[in-house]
Amino acid sequence: ARRARNPSVINRTLRLHLQPTISEVRAAISNASTVAVDIETPYENHNYIIIVGLAISREEAFVVPWQGEYKDVVSELLRDPSKIKIGHNFAFDCAAFRANGVREEGGNYDTLQASALLWPPQPRSKADAKKAKATLKMKFYSLAACALRVLDGEAYWKESQNLHTRAYYSVAYPDVPEALYEELYCALDVIHTFKLWEAEKRLLFGNKMLNLFTSI
Repeated sequence: ARRARNPSVINRTLRLHLQPTISEVRAAISNASTVAVDIETPYENHNYIIIVGLAISREEAFVVPWQGEYKDVVSELLRDPSKIKIGHNFAFDCAAFRANGVREEGGNYDTLQASALLWPPQPRSKADAKKAKATLKMKFYSLAACALRVLDGEAYWKESQNLHTRAYYSVAYPDVPEALYEELYCALDVIHTFKLWEAEKRLLFGNKMLNLFTSI
């Protein structure tokens, strides 16, 4: 409701392709040097890939089903050593891809590992632990926690089944029907992963840790 009264805080520049054609996906990937990747799987089967999100910039993302020609395009991307692939907890995604017969090649970066290097966990006092219980519960290295730590003006987009998140979606993305909220959620995941990597790369470089991270 607050965002509806002040729509200027909503990012209207995002280009989210939730039902793209195969030619649109091929063209976008062919022109991209870096692609953020994220998969959605059932909770009970982490090797069963439903959809794949691909962000080619901080403002443009595609969400495709893991089937048919779309599966072939994503597989080609993963195997292309000239393309840099990034993901948050990317080991999870790569394990699922490998279980489906696709092994990634080339430069691949995990924003979770970069976060662990930049923000090593510290023991908390009892006061800090009590304070944390009263705030939004997010794991220290979750994508949302890492992204909101360094990106200003971002809304919490996670938990697409949550009533509050769906209310936010309806205001921020009024043209997206509820039937596509899972795809919207996946698209926002890869957009934030792309933006998180940009921020982390600057922080790693500024702290003279980029070479250490890439060697890891």
